[in-house]
Amino acid sequence: MEGIALGLVVGLQLRFDWSGNQKRRITKTLFLPTLLIFYLLRAEMLVPTLLGALFFGWIGDLFMMFPSGHRWKMVGPVAFGIGHLFYVISFIQYGGVWAIPITGWWVMVLYPIWIWTGYRLMGESLKRSGHVFQLAILYAVIIGFMSLFAYSMLYTQGTILPFIGALIFIFSDTMVLYRKYGHPFERNKFWVIATYMLAQILIILGFVGL
Repeated sequence: MEGIALGLVVGLQLRFDWSGNQKRRITKTLFLPTLLIFYLLRAEMLVPTLLGALFFGWIGDLFMMFPSGHRWKMVGPVAFGIGHLFYVISFIQYGGVWAIPITGWWVMVLYPIWIWTGYRLMGESLKRSGHVFQLAILYAVIIGFMSLFAYSMLYTQGTILPFIGALIFIFSDTMVLYRKYGHPFERNKFWVIATYMLAQILIILGFVGL
């Protein structure tokens, strides 16, 4: 039943975002609580820090719905950053870079490619934004560590789902910046929310079977 409920919320969210229906604001507030219920009912062992990640992600979702320029808008990215830190702690508990073999460190090549591409596309616009550029750097560091420790779970827990979720998170968050400081693209809200939900779901699924 919880899987059906999650699928329904995700399906409606994607439909509303694709069509530009304002009901997407309602389903967006329901997504993480529904995912939390799914996790609570499916997990064999609960990881408290995951609950913190989902909670702060939900707070981020709520405050990001304020219009641009609103003083409460910046609470959203801060909440997301805290949520990512909770994810990092969760991955550290069940992973560890010590477990990554030398042959597994090839994945690190992804990070300079991501940073170089992001700077080429948005660097100048972000630098003119002042504090947003500094927050973007901090955010990149956090999500970089998040994906690295998620990758280590492949070797300690035998699951690659959290790592794939973390990589999709990087892609989703980069799109958020690109549509504002790069070039807006068609149906950008749909693609951002679609990748965001997929990232969250994959990370949680990676912990359900632990």
